[in-house]
Order: sequence, then structure tokens, then C-alpha cells
Amino acid sequence: MATPMSIAVASGTAAKRNILIKNGDALELLSKVKHIVFDKTGTLTLGLPQVDKVISQMDRNTLIGIMSAIEKHSEHSLAKAIVHYAIEHNVEQLADDFVMSPGLGVSAKVDGKRYWVGNLNYLKAPEKIEWSEQANALEQQGYTCVWCADEYTVLGFVALNDQIKIDAKTTIEKLKSMGKTVSMLSGDRTQVAQSVANQLGIDHVAAEILPNDKAQHIKSLQKQGLVLMVGDGINDAPALTQADVSIAIGSGADVSVASADVVVLKAALSPIVEAIQLSKRTQTTIKQNIAFALLYNAFMVPLAMMAMVTPLFAAIVMPISSIIVVANAARLRKNQE
Repeated sequence: MATPMSIAVASGTAAKRNILIKNGDALELLSKVKHIVFDKTGTLTLGLPQVDKVISQMDRNTLIGIMSAIEKHSEHSLAKAIVHYAIEHNVEQLADDFVMSPGLGVSAKVDGKRYWVGNLNYLKAPEKIEWSEQANALEQQGYTCVWCADEYTVLGFVALNDQIKIDAKTTIEKLKSMGKTVSMLSGDRTQVAQSVANQLGIDHVAAEILPNDKAQHIKSLQKQGLVLMVGDGINDAPALTQADVSIAIGSGADVSVASADVVVLKAALSPIVEAIQLSKRTQTTIKQNIAFALLYNAFMVPLAMMAMVTPLFAAIVMPISSIIVVANAARLRKNQE
């Protein structure tokens, strides 16, 4: 009774704070994690990028038309932002023969001609291309650049900006003060990821990580201790599953929510700290209840064996011991300090 009662009360308390505990074991593991790994887009940032600049020698509406036509069938937040920008500017094109490359980009035919949209590695661009210095400067400011090319040349790029969540920095600071090692995973280019990390005070950054490699990165960290993964997107599902315990942001993709042990039911990061604090209090309460139960049995059982306890006294004391366990577990409902 000592353990299930504490877990039940803690789960109810978490639910009131918009934290859904899907796996009871998470309440034990959260208090023991050494490494906390965050996805960038949609987790540390709002996941609502907006097109800020369109750089190209060709007509900007023509470039946006090609890119939006190709991105129209993608679920990625960057693709949606480009499509939304095209709609706002009354630009419309049709594409067919789509070829998706997760974590890299997408290719399709527009008016019978094939184009590629994604990062520079996907486009297989030459080392020296026009606008590279401009793109690097933007990436160092935190912009994400999405490039477009045909089979002959790079046509231009779109720079998108995604705002960092208001509570991201304070959450990172609190986690570090608790002795946790905080890392960030991102498929973005190193300059973009490092810019966000610098703003948040994150020391460990792994950038240009493909979706399938995120789980491998988590596995390597597990050699050093228990790992908590926090993510929100479809690409995060393998990493969420690989981690010892995982938290999904409820505003994210259904796959990530289904893969996680804990779900934060709002687009905020502060509940992560609350979940860890609640886990610690839950473990303390469980230990207190077990210690009380052992002491109670160690004292009462020998007395009963020696016939030194009357049936009436036993009938009174037994439910009192259960009430004490329940009352101690109920203390978890109090506001966390």
C-alpha cells in the first residue's frame, strides 16, 4: 500500500499541474536522471517559424512558388511556414513526383522540372556558392536557412526565425542548479543550434543530427547515467523511446506523445522542473511509508505472537497504520516548495 498510494496521489497532483504521468516508473526515474536532452525546434522554441528573408537573384515570388509547391505535402514546421508565406503573398504552384529525405529535405517536379529544397548537404551544393556569407551571418543569429536548387545551380534560400520559449532559459538554469547535465539535439546547422544554445546557457550541443541518429546519441549518453529526453516532433519518437525516461510536449506530434512516459499538456517547459521535484518528493514519501510499515510490523508482530495484543487492540491499531500511510501520501498534494 505504501508505494501504490504514493504513486496514485503523485499522479493526481501532477495532472493538476498539466503533467500527465503515463508510466508509474517515471516517478522513480525522473529523480535519478543525470542527463537531460532537449530537442530544439518546438521544444526549446515555439515551433512556429516565420519567413523573414527571401534571398535570390530570381524573382522572389517565383522562388517562393517553387519552394511552397514542393513543401506543401510536408508536416515539418519549416515547410508549413514557407507554404503559409506563399499563401499570404498569393503565390501558388503545383508540384508532383515527391521524394522525401527525412532530416534533409524534399525533391519534386514543378512544371516538369525537378527541384530540391532543404539544407546544403541535401542539395550537394559546391563549396563556394553565392550568398554563403550572408547565410552564415544569419545562422549565427539563430535563423534557419532553407535552400532551393535545380539540377544545375543553387537558386536561393529562405531565412526563417523561430522564437525561443519564454520560460526556456529559467528552466535550463533551474535544471543545472539541480546538478543535471543539459544537452540539446538538433537537425539544424551547427551555427543555428549553437546560437540558441548560447542564449539558453546550454553547454552541450549536437547539431546536424539526422532523425535516426538521435536515438544513437541518447544510447551513447546512457553509458554515463540515466537520460531524460524531452521532445515534441515525429523525428523525436525514436529518441524518446530509447531514453530511460521521456517527456513529450503535448502540443507536439501524436507519435512523440504516444512514445513518451510523461506528457506536458501545455507548450511550456517549467513543468519539467515540477515533475522532477515531484518525483523526488514521491520517492521520499515512499521510503517513509515503507520504513513506517517495517517498524510497525517489527514491533506489533512479535507482540501478537506472544499474545500480548488483544484482538480489540489489533482491530483498532491496524486501520490506524493504514490511515497514517494514506495521510503521509496525501502530503504530496501540497504545493511544491
